Amino acid sequence: MFDTHALVQRLEGAGYGRQRATALMEAISSAVCESDAARAGVVATKPELLELKGELGEKVFNATLKFDIAQRHLREIVDKDLQNLKSELRAAERADSAEMRAEIGSLEKARAVRACLFSGARDGERARQQERNGI
Repeated sequence: MFDTHALVQRLEGAGYGRQRATALMEAISSAVCESDAARAGVVATKPELLELKGELGEKVFNATLKFDIAQRHLREIVDKDLQNLKSELRAAERADSAEMRAEIGSLEKARAVRACLFSGARDGERARQQERNGI
C-alpha cells in the first residue's frame, strides 16, 4: 500500500482542491488494491512453491525410475532375442556342416568307385596288350 494522506497533500500542493484530491487518491488506491488482488491470484507463496517443488521432484524421480525399469526390460528382451538368434545360427551351422560332411563322403565314395573302375579298366587293357605281344 501507500500513504494516502501524503498523496492528498501532494495533490493539494499541486493546485487540486481537497475534494478533488481525495477523489483521485481513492481512485488510485482502488486501482492499486485491484492490481494487488489480481497479482495475488497469479503469484504463489513460498510454501506453495516448496510444495510444488516437492511434487515435481517426486514426479521426476518416478519418471526416471519407470524409464530405468523400461530400459532394463528392453535390454533383457534384446539379450534374449540375441541368444535365440545365436542358437538358431549355431543350429544352422551344425546342419550345414552335417550336410557338407555327407556330401563330401558321397563324393569320396564316387571317386573311389571311379578309381576302382579306372584301375580295373587299365588292368584289362594291360592284359590285352600282353596277349597281343604274346607274353
